[in-house]
Amino acid sequence: MKHSILFIAYIVYCVCAMSQSQDQNYIRTKTMTDETDPTKFIESIQYFDGLGRPVQTVQVGITPEHNSLVTLQEYDACGRNVATWLPAVISGKDGAFTGSPEVKSAAIASNINDSKPYSKTIYEASPLNRILEQYGPGSKWHSWNYSIKTNYLTNEANGKLSCMCFTITGSNLNTSLVKPVPFASGELYVTEVKNEEGYSSYEFKNKQGQVILTRQLNNGTAHDTYYVYDDFDNLSYVIPPMLADKLIKENKQITDNSLEVKQYAYLYKYDERNRCIRKRLPGCDWIYYVYDRGDRLIFTQNAEQRKTGEWLYSVPDAFGRIVQTGICHNTNISNNNYKDKLVVGTYEGSSGYSFSNFSPEDTRVLTINYYDNYDFLLDMKQERRTMLEYEERQGYGKRYNVHNYSAKGLLTGTYVNTTIPGYEDEFDEYSALYYDDRGRLIQTKKCSLLELGVDNEYIAYNFQGKPIKKLHEHSILTLNQTNEIYSYDYDHAGRLIETKHKLNGGSEIVIAQNTYNELGQLSSTKTNNQDALKTNYKYNIRSWLADSNNSIYKEKLEYDKIGNITSINDYRESRSGSSKWNISMMYDGLSRMIEYMNKDGGFGTPNARFIYDKNGNINNIYRSISTNTGTVFHDFMTISYLGNQIETIEDAAEDSQEYNSYDFRDMAGVGKLQSYEYDLNGAVTKDPYRCATIENNYLNLPQRIVVDNPLVSGSIEYLYLATGKKLASTSSVSLRHSLNPSEIAGGTSTDESTDRLESTYYCGNIIYKIIDGAICLDRILIDNGYIKDGNYYFYIKDHIGNNRATTNSTGQVKAMDDYFPFGMPIKDSKWEETPQRYRFGGKEFETLMRLNLYDSHARFYDPALDRFMSVDPLCEKYYSISPYAYCLNNPLGHIDPDGKFPWPAIPIFLSLLFESQPVNAPTLNRVSNARNMEVAWNSYNEGVLSNFIPGAKMEAVSTRVFIQEPVEKIVRKTVTSEVREEIGKFVPNPFGKRGGQAHQDKVAEAMEQLKSNGFEDIRTERTIYTPNGEKTRRAVDVRGINPTTGEVKYVQVGRQNKNETPVARERRALDDIEKTTGQRPIFIPYN
Repeated sequence: MKHSILFIAYIVYCVCAMSQSQDQNYIRTKTMTDETDPTKFIESIQYFDGLGRPVQTVQVGITPEHNSLVTLQEYDACGRNVATWLPAVISGKDGAFTGSPEVKSAAIASNINDSKPYSKTIYEASPLNRILEQYGPGSKWHSWNYSIKTNYLTNEANGKLSCMCFTITGSNLNTSLVKPVPFASGELYVTEVKNEEGYSSYEFKNKQGQVILTRQLNNGTAHDTYYVYDDFDNLSYVIPPMLADKLIKENKQITDNSLEVKQYAYLYKYDERNRCIRKRLPGCDWIYYVYDRGDRLIFTQNAEQRKTGEWLYSVPDAFGRIVQTGICHNTNISNNNYKDKLVVGTYEGSSGYSFSNFSPEDTRVLTINYYDNYDFLLDMKQERRTMLEYEERQGYGKRYNVHNYSAKGLLTGTYVNTTIPGYEDEFDEYSALYYDDRGRLIQTKKCSLLELGVDNEYIAYNFQGKPIKKLHEHSILTLNQTNEIYSYDYDHAGRLIETKHKLNGGSEIVIAQNTYNELGQLSSTKTNNQDALKTNYKYNIRSWLADSNNSIYKEKLEYDKIGNITSINDYRESRSGSSKWNISMMYDGLSRMIEYMNKDGGFGTPNARFIYDKNGNINNIYRSISTNTGTVFHDFMTISYLGNQIETIEDAAEDSQEYNSYDFRDMAGVGKLQSYEYDLNGAVTKDPYRCATIENNYLNLPQRIVVDNPLVSGSIEYLYLATGKKLASTSSVSLRHSLNPSEIAGGTSTDESTDRLESTYYCGNIIYKIIDGAICLDRILIDNGYIKDGNYYFYIKDHIGNNRATTNSTGQVKAMDDYFPFGMPIKDSKWEETPQRYRFGGKEFETLMRLNLYDSHARFYDPALDRFMSVDPLCEKYYSISPYAYCLNNPLGHIDPDGKFPWPAIPIFLSLLFESQPVNAPTLNRVSNARNMEVAWNSYNEGVLSNFIPGAKMEAVSTRVFIQEPVEKIVRKTVTSEVREEIGKFVPNPFGKRGGQAHQDKVAEAMEQLKSNGFEDIRTERTIYTPNGEKTRRAVDVRGINPTTGEVKYVQVGRQNKNETPVARERRALDDIEKTTGQRPIFIPYN
């Protein structure tokens, strides 16, 4: 009886202690947020129905008011997810299961009382479960049938479902395109997607699943991008819309060297191992790639480097990590010479890295990486070693200091050279990186910046791994050391609520104080505790920013059905007065902006129109300003092209006489008599209208710009680290006419003909000036502003991050900036002091000598022509658009943080951007490319999710599973046939990777047999890679390479059936390896 009472008491206690519903299956996840307090954690509960399908997710007490967020999923009779509801705020934080009616009612109330706060999916009535319609959240979309509609079709011989067949003749490097012929009807699968605005796009696939054509319709006009493959299914040609029209119209065989193909096409060439060994981008010449025996990219050479015999080399260590990059002038570099050689870098102590099978000639080291330990410090000069050695700081992270394990697998040090020889002693950079016991970077020490200056950073983290404090120490030459301390504070859900900054032991300044609404969206941000510097935010049902309200600058946004901004009502306030603008935007069927018009005709408001070709190059740009006396045209341009590159420009508008006007100007009056010039990498080298010549370095960044026109002559020279980070700019200007202060060195206007020399040094966020030989601190860049002469200045930004107002620490306006839609500043911008250099997108604006260019880090951007000055390094992510286009020609809907890739300014654009480009370029460096894209994608995804669902990305520290049915039963119910098949393909070996003793014995025999047959570099458990360098889930038991013939032999050891055939699992492995490598492994049974 005593035991029964104790048992019953225990059950009662458990039921009271657990807040979850006992009649539901659920998984409860806790993420601890405090190292010592077990009551502090972030809790998430996912409920499942009787079939193991997730039906409700509860984030317990996650909101700012400690309420719970509940999301609901609904299924149809076939078990398909038909509705997903936006998060609902449920009072209380017990995490109990909430009935669907209550969740739905709360979701409506939580999401601006919209009656349809859910997305809905309609499926085809067939076993294929194909999606026919998708509705996003919002009653406007549901009530008016604004959905994304999908039709599944086959091609036709004529009309909008027709498709031409491009084929390749020749082999290897000598190929050409055969005259295209139409595909017969019914040969291709066609998927039509019609967006909420009614614009259609089509994707044509062949029976192998390869994308042959993507077609977008713009007012009935097709914009076609074709993809052509060789006999081994390698992507060999990409034909953008402009070229597709030309080839189909001319209907003839065409070679790689034809002018049209050079101007527009993407070309790829492969070796016998299906590795991309040559690539040509539109308007560029060939880029060469050379691999070693391990299929690792070792050498790269672009067309400009080919003129001087230069090669970029990149050497990995035994683990595939890049240890050194540089420039060499070896004459024997080719894929044929390196196909049997394995290039590996090994650290040899004081002598640095040694390379197997590669001896650099006439080399210049660009970067060196050190891993795993800090032995490299022992080989440095004492002065430098002292500056880089670990230094414990009270209140910041501490180094994990277990011998031989403290930094295993981590980057511990770097050396970065400059792009121009001769500056190594002043500007090259050494660094050491230190980590705590959780592998988090807690200390970075750098030196050799401007004659052994130091740049150190110390970081402290909370238990969740979020930084809570950061100390930055910086000094150069004889100037006083600069010390910055950033402090970060978070709420119970990990949302950043306050950022503080302290300079040189002074007062702590609050540079951002954030509040959030119950859905986790940022609702306000306040700077320096000043009401004048507080901005409030409101959102629509789709979490698109609808209102940004500040006493100095206000912005109200309206959107069309697919997320393009169609209207901006904004208000600005400055000492010279206030003004209101009411701007409307129009877009074509490809979401390209075609009109930006002032609806009210207010004084000083901008207007613009754009006309594009099929590749997105702008043929016509019209810009004007509304005034009291009418409309004044700034630009009335007609632009002609050779391919995607500008040839000539004709501007019918008169040049403005205003000093601070940034419109296009024909400085030399050449008109159509001269044209732009480009180098073999597609970068501008001559701008006849600015009278500028440009020298570019191997990174395609401007190294020297020389200007010589009737107003001014002079030059700017830029110095970069090998990573592309700008270190310095030096300008020498000879004035021939009175210029605006921003256009000359020194910052004062003059009518005299005189020479001025100025240098700017960029030491991270700290900027120095050298004028007339004297160095001084110019400014310190901080989050959302800068410090100059000890005074704080802050930015007020618009929805895409443009700096619209600059204020002092109390909110007094010091500068106002307004822009045409693609970033050209409007001449009426009001300044009270030296012009602000950081403007559109927060980018530095180079106004010296009236260049008027934005430094976008990876390349320079010309806002007068609304295009970049060199080819996008990631242009293969969007083949159908010109590699010079800015933000897909939708400058209010996208941002480009670094000049490499247009990111959506609002989440809805994410699907539009990626779904329209299903074909990927060949992978050249599978390690760095994959990691970079993964990091970018994850960081963007995490940022988007955290805005709408707080704590959406969480690491489960403790997980408890509570179920009412056996685990096996729920898993069987949950796993679909497709998933079961996928799981069955990769059943793990119960003895582990090495297998049992019998298996290991046969592997040893196979290795000995290969060795006796002359094979070397015999390895076990070698991962199989695809021809494109992608890692598969397969590994072969034994691999050997014949050093004489280059033959690669694979051996698979496994279990066989009674009929002496491999068991099913081994057959699948053999089939997969053969499909990937083209060679079936030798099978050796062990039973």
